[in-house]
Amino acid sequence: AEEMRVSQEVTPPNPTTEIGVPIVFDFIFDASGSMSEHYGELADCFNQIMIPSLHAASRRYNNPFRVGCLLFSNELVPAWKGFKSLEALGEAPLNAGMFRQSGLGGETALFRAMKTGVIWTAAAIRQFPSGAWGKVIVLTDGANNLEPTDPGEVGEILHQNRDNKKPFQTSIAYF
Repeated sequence: AEEMRVSQEVTPPNPTTEIGVPIVFDFIFDASGSMSEHYGELADCFNQIMIPSLHAASRRYNNPFRVGCLLFSNELVPAWKGFKSLEALGEAPLNAGMFRQSGLGGETALFRAMKTGVIWTAAAIRQFPSGAWGKVIVLTDGANNLEPTDPGEVGEILHQNRDNKKPFQTSIAYF
């Protein structure tokens, strides 16, 4: 299946307050049926723990952080359009209802979501002329039962989209 093509708008840095190297985060959440009992917990933890932590780190290091979010199951559904600044996201950008959108709640296209997240993050990084760091964070229960089934495809896309000047990191957390 072909990856979703979505405009990856990125909130530009504020030159007076954001002086460090931009960091682009793409959070990818498993919204398949096997995760359904955790939708509320995922949204609450993201809003109550991750968003304040990102704010604190951004202030500490003066880095402009940009955050995207992809929910996946049978389909890939962006939680919001593009990569936004922490200020633009607000205090609670994610809610349990987002996990119940059409195309979610079914089987798990883990590798397709990972490939798409890498492609989207790489596209967002390229919008910063001076370069940026990219971080793709995946939270899943680990199932992958839809195409592609070869994890090597994820590695290939990651390799193709790496910028030798700035690291591109991926993290997978199993729920």
